Amino acid sequence: MIKRVKPLTVYSKRRILPSQDIDVPLLESAWNDIMATNVHKIGPSMTIYHQSEYKERNIDMEAAIPVAPDCGLETCELPAAIEKAACLVYYGSYEGLNSAYNDLARWIEDNRCWMNGRCRTLFLTCGEHGEDP
Repeated sequence: MIKRVKPLTVYSKRRILPSQDIDVPLLESAWNDIMATNVHKIGPSMTIYHQSEYKERNIDMEAAIPVAPDCGLETCELPAAIEKAACLVYYGSYEGLNSAYNDLARWIEDNRCWMNGRCRTLFLTCGEHGEDP
């Protein structure tokens, strides 16, 4: 699907990670900060990839959790609205996520579109019980 993405205030942690296998601990670390301060999230947690092409090592990744701008934590605003974003909803195990990414990339190419900017992965549900990390 194609949708418009609005600007969003987030609490985040950004790191260069040796591999994608350790994005969950980064997200858990951000989530633990939120929990320790009793701040309430206002949207799904996400990871943001800050590179223009696929990489398996030294991945510039940010774990972000939407919060109110006046929550008391140091926050930032994700960039201005994105008018057209290719979006895919995937429901399944973490292991199947790469296949879903490949399907999205194929759709983008088949429809003569291109990636321009950062890739975001939103976690609508997480874990066995649908809870954040």
